[in-house]
Amino acid sequence: MKTKSDKKSNRKYKLHQRIKELYRFEPNSKTIFLPFDDDLKNKYVLELQNNYNYQIQLEIPNR
Repeated sequence: MKTKSDKKSNRKYKLHQRIKELYRFEPNSKTIFLPFDDDLKNKYVLELQNNYNYQIQLEIPNR
């Protein structure tokens, strides 16, 4: 039987998989880097921010 922490850890890993295709992030520092013109409505990013205390850092992309 899975414990609550296992389920939470698995969910966080799955969220990482979802956002790594779209954004740059650093799981060790719990920071997600979003383009400054992003609408901040990605449900995976918001879940990481609200449930796992991740920080959102807006950045200007290099051209």
